[in-house]
Amino acid sequence: MTAFMFCMVTHILPSYLQLAMASAMLSAPHNSPIPEIAAEEWPAMQLALHSVAIQWQILDPREMRYVLARQDDLDNDLNLL
Repeated sequence: MTAFMFCMVTHILPSYLQLAMASAMLSAPHNSPIPEIAAEEWPAMQLALHSVAIQWQILDPREMRYVLARQDDLDNDLNLL
């Protein structure tokens, strides 16, 4: 594995901090304030949110294309879940 491929893989995988943040966001009360997520961090954060939501069985894997798909809809999607 080249260094470039390693950087690409580790950049996309969510960190422990992102997984903890996803857990906190998914378990927060409705209409709780949502922290700002930088555009370059969104793919990893999205993966963390999907992973935790599927693990907790509050999101069906078939719904991944529609729920938590866009950063603009994050507030509504978190309230939905």
